[in-house]
Amino acid sequence: MGELEKKMIITRLMGGLGNQMFQYAAAKCLAAKRGAPLKLDVSLYGTSQEGLTPRRFELGCFALDYDIASEQDISLARNGRGFKYIREGAPGFERAFFKFPDNAYLDGYCQSERYFKNIEKVIREDFIFRGSQRGVNKELAEKILSAGSVSVHIRRTDYVSDPKINVHHGICGLEYYLAAVSEIGSKVKDPYFFVFADDIDWAKQNFKVKHQVEYIAHNRDENSFEDMRLMSQCRHNIIANSTFSWWGAWLNVNPGKIVVAPKKWFRDGETGKNEIVPKEWIKL
Repeated sequence: MGELEKKMIITRLMGGLGNQMFQYAAAKCLAAKRGAPLKLDVSLYGTSQEGLTPRRFELGCFALDYDIASEQDISLARNGRGFKYIREGAPGFERAFFKFPDNAYLDGYCQSERYFKNIEKVIREDFIFRGSQRGVNKELAEKILSAGSVSVHIRRTDYVSDPKINVHHGICGLEYYLAAVSEIGSKVKDPYFFVFADDIDWAKQNFKVKHQVEYIAHNRDENSFEDMRLMSQCRHNIIANSTFSWWGAWLNVNPGKIVVAPKKWFRDGETGKNEIVPKEWIKL
């Protein structure tokens, strides 16, 4: 041992489920282009870092095969000769990405579908949720599929409570959600809004519209992915500045879907450089 495989793409996973999906999808595309195996560095999970919300590895909610990088893989990849360590700079698509070598260690968020658009079908197949919906989620799915359903994701918690996170991300205010509801209401007959919120009391007290509304807050911790699955089953989506609801909308296969996203993704001025919102989506 002591040497890396001839080819290997390793991606360092960071953040929650939505971020992990971006990192996996980009690395999967590069690995496919280079004919190299893909391995996941999950060493950050189980540790705590100042300014970051504690997370866990969550890609196991999908029916996909994956390989976890060993400590030796990671050590050699980050320090060994003949291996390119690539740290992401400013947010946005890195145009040199597909010129990276077949021995590369990726350290970044890769928040743009341009990283994996050319293997979209593969990524959609990889991100098929494992198992079937049961109980309340099955009942909700049936209601969602039979209505003019619109998911609304309200993200607050650490975006509000943690000063460092708040400075970077900020929150989507009530005015954004009301404008999004108005936009959807002008295009969709009898919309039925399904509200997913990590602060359900705030949502019930503030998100009040003339249309039908249902509030969803029972999927927590290891079952939180069920919210993303439900979002993806809605006909239309209103997302927060959150990669979690971004993927809920992206996985929505309704050909006539309307997706409303915040124009300003980051509070700290990086928005202009970021390409996270697809051109087909409406920015407010």
